[in-house]
Amino acid sequence: MVDTPLFTIAGPAGVGKTSLLIEIGHRLTAQFGGRVAFVDFAMLENPHWSRR
Repeated sequence: MVDTPLFTIAGPAGVGKTSLLIEIGHRLTAQFGGRVAFVDFAMLENPHWSRR
């Protein structure tokens, strides 16, 4: 996973996906020179907006 610049996690609501990704981000921040970001697409009204 450390060599992967972007990945997606999916699953049912309430299983801890967001918490898991935030923890992974904290742990990998130093390895990526502080360039770790969490992008939440859940609030997009139109799924095609993520393709821009």
